[in-house]
Amino acid sequence: MHFHPSGKPETEKSLIGIYFSDRPPDKNLMSLSVPTLFGVGAGIDIPAGTKDYTIKESFTLPGDVKVYSAGAHAHYLARQMIATATLPDGSTRSLLRIKDWDFNWQDGYVFKQPFTLPKGTRIDATITYDNSAENPRNPISPPRRAVFGEQSFDEMGAVLLDFEVMNKADLMGGVAAVPVRSGAIAVSAITGEGLEALAQAIDQQIAEGMETAAYDIEPADGARLAWLYQHGEVMDRRDDDDAVRVTVRLLPADRARFESRT
Repeated sequence: MHFHPSGKPETEKSLIGIYFSDRPPDKNLMSLSVPTLFGVGAGIDIPAGTKDYTIKESFTLPGDVKVYSAGAHAHYLARQMIATATLPDGSTRSLLRIKDWDFNWQDGYVFKQPFTLPKGTRIDATITYDNSAENPRNPISPPRRAVFGEQSFDEMGAVLLDFEVMNKADLMGGVAAVPVRSGAIAVSAITGEGLEALAQAIDQQIAEGMETAAYDIEPADGARLAWLYQHGEVMDRRDDDDAVRVTVRLLPADRARFESRT
């Protein structure tokens, strides 16, 4: 669920239902994101005007799994989502194919019949983006550079699979047993191993992509000042009679969005 500041008080009316069981579950459903964590490490950096920017990622299953559902997530610029399984015998199976992605209609897809993928199966995901003026779903006109970020006008992307690990012994090897590409970080959904290293890597990547800017904000304009604190890292603040002088680090997309409101 995404919330964006509107500059005035808002009411949120969503409900959540939690159901409790009197016994542990018979099966442990796990999720796989390809690329990991919606593409935080995929280097998403889409130049303005580019019609067919593509990211690709693969993951090799460390054990036999039974697959129950597939899904995908991205923002407005994504156009195509493709996921394919290549089995150890060389045969392939289509897992997901979305030819015309629509941010407003994203969903999960439960397979009519669950199926098994053996250990060593490679999951390949390909996501294509269109950051041109010809994309009718591009929310920015004229188009501007888009990078990875949590805001809807930023970008991200991943194909998602929900599955059950058939042999519980495959869960006991720890993240060291999970084959990953160079530079990637494996995280255990069971033990949490690898989460600290992943958080540090995310912080580092976000910091490297940030730009430093200085702004003079009118003292009465608390909404703009709050926006900077919410979306950036305020490094210095000096309160004078005529202005609040703020030095802040922002992602390029957030900086452009802030300056367009000035």
